[in-house]
Amino acid sequence: VKGPQQLFKHRTLLQMFVSFLSNPDSKLANLALSCVLRYKLPYLTPYAEHVQPMLQKEGLREALTKFDLSEESELVDISHRLDLIPIVTRILFGRFLSRGNGAKSSKDSPAARRAAILSFFSGLGERNGESNYFIYM
Repeated sequence: VKGPQQLFKHRTLLQMFVSFLSNPDSKLANLALSCVLRYKLPYLTPYAEHVQPMLQKEGLREALTKFDLSEESELVDISHRLDLIPIVTRILFGRFLSRGNGAKSSKDSPAARRAAILSFFSGLGERNGESNYFIYM
């Protein structure tokens, strides 16, 4: 088998992997992201280096500042936005729900993480209901 597209019911597997992205357990979400990246989706592959640090414990705030999804930014192609935003939303929703890791660091406290995620979503446009994905989760 050269890729997951050759597997039986590969679309169902992709849906399942995408649903695992919103899991609060970062290890499970990281494995799910690696499985989704194996599909080589044209709207996700160019942004893999921006999406993967969102699942690391220390790199979330830096990843959110480097990955600008606002409509004014030219980092994300307009044709990719419609499919990319739900995946990024699922990843960040899982991080939003995750508990603290026991460290007393103020940079990685659940409150600071949630504030960073909410400020990231405030930069999304109102076009096509991009912010609705987070609200409906």
